[in-house]
Amino acid sequence: MATTFTYNIANLNRETKDGYVFGGGYTVKANDGTYEAGTYSNIEFERAYDVEPVEAVPAVAAVAAVPAVEAVEAKAAVLDADGNVVTPAVEPVEAVLAVEAVAAVPAVEAVEGVLAALIPFADLTEDTVVGWVKDKLGADKVTEIETALQAQLDEQTAPTKASGVPW
Repeated sequence: MATTFTYNIANLNRETKDGYVFGGGYTVKANDGTYEAGTYSNIEFERAYDVEPVEAVPAVAAVAAVPAVEAVEAKAAVLDADGNVVTPAVEPVEAVLAVEAVAAVPAVEAVEGVLAALIPFADLTEDTVVGWVKDKLGADKVTEIETALQAQLDEQTAPTKASGVPW
């Protein structure tokens, strides 16, 4: 028989002012018809927005192009016989690539987010919240959880370790 994986919601945590569910606990059970394995975990949810909030960004002034600078090797000062500087010392300079001009960027005003419509707490179904859990976990994590539970069932079916005494 194929293994069945069942997701259940054990508990939900919500804000009482609007019923927003911000987290909870869930279980995943695996059953192959003979053996069962399971796990429990907590999860947190973030508020959904129809329009994401945006923080204000100040304007950025235009920047003029900067030409490239070639590298310069360090050179010691050249002195005459009397110790007077004929050619001053040169400090080394690293090469710098040219930078293209950048146009000014206008300021961005803050935008207040528009929250997505909430399902009233009393109208939530376990299937809806299980969908949220799986979406939040992502396909890779769901597969990881189910693979680990399958490994537990496989170990129960054909144990690779045992304990006891021979007498």
